[in-house]
Amino acid sequence: MGSGLSVAAGLKNGKYYHNQYRYVVIPHYRYYFGSKYASGFFLEAHASVISAKKDLKTEFEAEEEFEQYYGLGAAMGIKLFNKKGFSAEVYAGLGQQLNVDKEKLQDKSLQLYPRIGISIGKRF
Repeated sequence: MGSGLSVAAGLKNGKYYHNQYRYVVIPHYRYYFGSKYASGFFLEAHASVISAKKDLKTEFEAEEEFEQYYGLGAAMGIKLFNKKGFSAEVYAGLGQQLNVDKEKLQDKSLQLYPRIGISIGKRF
C-alpha cells in the first residue's frame, strides 16, 4: 500500500495568457499487487480539490472569481524498481467532479478530469 499527494499551481503570464486554474491538490491511495514492497501493478483511488475560474460577465465589466470543485476518481498503473534503487512509474485514470455547476463554469472539461503520469525517481 502507499499514499501520496500531487499538487499543481496555475500561472499567470501577463495580459496575453491567463490560466483558468489557481491550484489543484490530489491526495491518492494505492494498493500494489506486486511481490516486492510498493512495486508492480497498482490500483489507485484519489480525491481532488481544484480551484478554477468562474466566468462572471456583466454588461459593464468582466470580473474574475474562483470557485473550488471537489471530485473522486480511480487510476491504474505500474511501478518498477531496478537493483540500484531507481524507479519508473506509469499510470492513467479518470476522475469526476462532484459539485460542478455546468452553467457557471467557464471550461466544461472540468466535469471529468484525466489522471495521467510518468515519473522516474530514486529510492533512498
